[in-house]
Amino acid sequence: LVLKGEPGTGKTLTIRKIAIRAIDECLKDPHAYLPIIVNLNQYRYSNKNGEPEEVLDFLRRSLRQVHPEIKFLHEDLESTLERRHIVFLMDGLNEMPPIDYTQRTRKLDEFSKQRRRHKFVFSCRTLHYDPLLEAKALTIMPLDDGRIKSFVQNYIGENTTTQEILDQLY
Repeated sequence: LVLKGEPGTGKTLTIRKIAIRAIDECLKDPHAYLPIIVNLNQYRYSNKNGEPEEVLDFLRRSLRQVHPEIKFLHEDLESTLERRHIVFLMDGLNEMPPIDYTQRTRKLDEFSKQRRRHKFVFSCRTLHYDPLLEAKALTIMPLDDGRIKSFVQNYIGENTTTQEILDQLY
């Protein structure tokens, strides 16, 4: 799945919400999908031949940097991929280097196709979205004033404070 949208529409927030829900499920069911958030702006290194590094190498490196304490994720990633169901939450497809964006996107697509037992969610700005990934795309639309007011009222509840907040915003 590719979540696409304009800057500030909530792509990263949606990725994080998916992760939180997946963690809640993991706490209830040890066989549930384990969420792994991956920042694709870190997918920038190349191998000796000047080609983008393999996705597995990138994941290992990224997980070691972000979560050095969770050794099974980076030290034995292949085994973890065989033992667990993972939902890869790949944030910022558009933040990969533009010079070899196509090659990196193809490598990500190939990686996801080879691991069909796992789930993959990518986020990307609409302007930079290129359907190289063979995945369904979902566009996140910005909230208009009416939806913002409705969200605030539903989230906080209808009371004097809610109206005061809305009056300050508008």
